[in-house]
Amino acid sequence: MRRLLLAAALLAPFGTAQAQDAFCQGLRQIVQAAAQDFVELPAGTHYLHGSVNERRGVAPPFDGAPPRAVYYAVMLRDDSPRAFTLAEQRMRSLQSEIARCLPQAQASAVASNDRGSYQTWTMERAVVGLRREDSRGFASSTEIVVSIMSRW
Repeated sequence: MRRLLLAAALLAPFGTAQAQDAFCQGLRQIVQAAAQDFVELPAGTHYLHGSVNERRGVAPPFDGAPPRAVYYAVMLRDDSPRAFTLAEQRMRSLQSEIARCLPQAQASAVASNDRGSYQTWTMERAVVGLRREDSRGFASSTEIVVSIMSRW
């Protein structure tokens, strides 16, 4: 039994590293596909490791700009009493992972209010957003969503 616990303890960092690499690989693949409005990505596939749900959509026009293709990945959805604490930890973890995966991206400051927080990373052809909506505000559950939007 001790051998199994020791082996599990020694292998745990490898699982974390593999998960981070899988997240980065998926994020980079989606960012690259943003230039073609994600048409090259097969529908129904999860690209971001750890996501609860992934879907595509269209962002409405803003300030006279045309509509843009968007890829959404829900990374956390929880309506339990511990959701706020879990969301804070997961948000910090995702901020670090995105920055590590996209070192060439220009990060914005984190914008926060009583309903959650938001941060973006801007690249030549895509904008990656990370949004947290807290159940303490107006949402019925706490959610963290990664969005990747084309810039053209």
